[in-house]
Amino acid sequence: MAKKRLGAMLAPFSLTFKGEQADWEAPFRRAYFKSTLGQARVAIGFGILYFSLFAILDLLVIPNRLLEAWLCRFGVFLPAGLVVLALSYHKSFMHYFQASLAFLVILGGLGVIYLTTLTTAQDAYLYYAGLILAFMFGYGFARLRFVVATCCGWLLVLAFLVVELGVNHPSLKGLVANQFFFVGANIVGMMICYHQEKAARLAFLLQNQLSDQNALLLSHNENLAKLSNLDGLTKVANRRHFDHFMFQSWRQCQAGHQPIAVIICDIDVFKQYNDHYGHLAGDDCLVKVAKALARTVRRQGSLVARYGGEEFAVVLTGVYMEESMRIAERIRQQVEDLALPHCLSAQGVVTLSLGVAAVIPDNSLSQRELFQCADSALYEAKLAGRNQVKAGKLFTSQVRA
Repeated sequence: MAKKRLGAMLAPFSLTFKGEQADWEAPFRRAYFKSTLGQARVAIGFGILYFSLFAILDLLVIPNRLLEAWLCRFGVFLPAGLVVLALSYHKSFMHYFQASLAFLVILGGLGVIYLTTLTTAQDAYLYYAGLILAFMFGYGFARLRFVVATCCGWLLVLAFLVVELGVNHPSLKGLVANQFFFVGANIVGMMICYHQEKAARLAFLLQNQLSDQNALLLSHNENLAKLSNLDGLTKVANRRHFDHFMFQSWRQCQAGHQPIAVIICDIDVFKQYNDHYGHLAGDDCLVKVAKALARTVRRQGSLVARYGGEEFAVVLTGVYMEESMRIAERIRQQVEDLALPHCLSAQGVVTLSLGVAAVIPDNSLSQRELFQCADSALYEAKLAGRNQVKAGKLFTSQVRA
């Protein structure tokens, strides 16, 4: 269903769709998950690898505390990362995608903060840069959404401050300098993440609105195509569509060695009907006759068309002359049964005269000749007293009566 076209309606902080676009939120999250899952897996793998490689730094900085440091790296973060990476291949991972990545960001950041407690005061700064990497991971690489990444970032800043004041006891200038760096890194990360997610949401919205517009345009085009093929008054096929359908059907029947039949129908003494009852009544008569034809001819590969004025044409594929004559007779009877009063007709009601021609197409006969044969049969029906069906005579061995 086409949605109303509006500018993006996003909540200022959470960036979720709101108002009339609130129903876009769930589809966006599904699309965001699908588009970022590959990068998230790379980020998880990179995080596991890089956090493990930093064990080299432990050898240089805290050789006497390796057990605690490596327990943090290989006993906690490594298995947690591998579990999340494995879960990312589960079909329901989308439901805890953001929570799992946030967990790894927080766990990695807390791991770095813990490692600062294992060093001397002089060497603690060597691990501080690791916290900056955790911020970068959360705000960019892992593709966390803005709200989730922001919560992770500021939680780590707060955790670092608590540990510094409660455990590490740094100098005032060291504490202030670190907080400036970490707060600044968070603000920059927030800005990048905010605009990144906003751009993703705008692109998603635009893409879907364009899809809706294209679907609506396609629907309108299909409706216009249908209307262009219909007669404006009777709503059966028009002359142009009849000619196209006849051309296509002729080729198909010729290729498949199948018969094709044409029935030409003409309302008897219609000019007098129009003159006596008026043009509005004449239009109503045409509509009712067209409906009767459409009700009678419903087989696949058939077409009912208004050929011009009070004349209608029917195309039947896969039908030989005998069956075509039966269908034509049913059409004649259906129109007579309408019992539309016509005081100037011999029967006292509106009637049809019909001409029928059928053939298996080959190169010895053209569509025009088939149509002319049916038209000649119609003329014979008129001369014979109207309200009857006549069969056309084709000089070809392929006609079956």
